[in-house]
Amino acid sequence: YLDLDEFKEINDTYGHHVGDELLRQVTERINHVIRGGDTFSRIGGDEFIILLPDVDNMEEVSHIAERILETMSQRWTIDSYSFLTTFSIGIALDEEGDNPATLIEKADRALYKAKSLGKNTYFIYNKS
Repeated sequence: YLDLDEFKEINDTYGHHVGDELLRQVTERINHVIRGGDTFSRIGGDEFIILLPDVDNMEEVSHIAERILETMSQRWTIDSYSFLTTFSIGIALDEEGDNPATLIEKADRALYKAKSLGKNTYFIYNKS
């Protein structure tokens, strides 16, 4: 579960047309980072979800998350504006008994933990 930090401020500062273009460009950047069999989707506003099938270990998931954070922190140039952004990422692993809604809820909780840690980071869901 991914969320663009401070997206409202981008819209308020540069206008909604810049925010819309930013979301389009985010999609391009993410699609260059994820693997061929992964699924990426915008679920609303500035929130996105990525499904990573066939992940061998948490190190692989962490590596993808770190690449996403690095890619999203590179400078954006839209119209005559140039600015930086950050993302927060919540990660949940599919455990036996999870359904899609449960998995998304866990990832959402992890996302808000990442935001509470100062944003521009990822957090892996755990039960405690």
